[in-house]
This record gives sequence, C-alpha cells and structure tokens, in this order.
Amino acid sequence: TISSVADHDFNTRAIIANSTVNWTGGNIRSGNSGSFTVASGGVFNDSASKVINNDLGGTTSTFTNSGTYNKTGPGTTIFSVPFTNTGTLNVNTGTFRLDNTGAFSGASAVAVASGATLQFNANTSVTDAASLTGAGAFSLTAGTLTLAGTFGATGGFTQTGGILAGTHTFNTPISWSAGTWSAAGTTTIAAGSTLTISSVADHDFNTRAIIAN
Repeated sequence: TISSVADHDFNTRAIIANSTVNWTGGNIRSGNSGSFTVASGGVFNDSASKVINNDLGGTTSTFTNSGTYNKTGPGTTIFSVPFTNTGTLNVNTGTFRLDNTGAFSGASAVAVASGATLQFNANTSVTDAASLTGAGAFSLTAGTLTLAGTFGATGGFTQTGGILAGTHTFNTPISWSAGTWSAAGTTTIAAGSTLTISSVADHDFNTRAIIAN
C-alpha cells in the first residue's frame, strides 16, 4: 500500500508487482531509468489521483501495465512518464491523463466508465481502437494520437487539440473542435455515426482522406 501525502521516490529502482498494489496518496517519483511494472496477474488500484513523474531526473523512468490497472478515485491521475499498456485499464471515475508518451498494444483492454475520461495529452499510439470501450469520454487534447482500427466506445471521441493520425473508422460520434487531422491516413465515419466540426478554429486535414458514410 502506497499511502500518505508524502512523495514516494524510487530513483534508479525497478519495481515489479506480481500481486496487488493499493495507491491511496502521495506522488510517485522516479528517475535515472527507474521502472514500475504491473506484471500479468498483478493489480494496481489507484484511488490517489496524483502524479507519477520523473522528478529525480536522468533517463526517463517508465510505467508498464501488463496486469490490471483500476482507477477508482475522483480527480485526475497524471502520467508524466511513458505509459505502456498490454493489459487491462479500467477508468472507473475521474480522469486518467497521459502527459508523456503512451502505447496501447493490440492485447489491451481499456474500459472508461460513464462520467470518467481517458485523456490523450501527449504522443500516443493505439494498435487496435476496438480495445477502447465504455460510456466514458475519450479525449485528444495535445500530442499526436496514432489510432488504428475501429473505434466503437459508446461514449464517443472528442478532439480539442493535438493531431489525429493513423487509419481508423469511427462507429460512434466524434466531435472535432480544435487540433488537426494533418497526418497521412484515412478517417472513416461509419454509417449511423456523426462527425461534428465546431468552434471558430481552423480544421485542417492536409494529406488525410476523410470518408463520411
């Protein structure tokens, strides 16, 4: 159990969780190639809604989830280190925000509950958009999101910044108020879905093919 309002530092250290970790308070800080891995079969319960960062400097530390990550507390959890997901990510409440690079493999299972948000705020790749599910919000605010496959999460997708890249299909509503689609690839709006283009911002899609069915 990682608790209290104190910072929790693991400079240079590799942590591997094969069982249960309960994070209830305090920032988690690393540096100099530190790493935190939730192994297959491991469970990371996050009710802290704090920050995981590289404040101790040096080569950037990393966080890998190959088990199950449950965000259960209100507020925003911020990953300021690279986040790699090959397991299950459940955002049950609050916001899960990526402020450093993110990578979601095709083996990922991501569920965002109604009222919760998965926020892409840095360069992120999603190998299979079908792995993103739930009635919550999926939000692109900064960085480049390279999205492949078919997106069908019932909560829909919003873009207020950043760059949407990759070749993908949206089966549920997408709202584009800012940011660009200026990256090679094809965006398909499936029959029965809706693309809403709004705000006074320019909406650029240089090199991209858009197909509205």
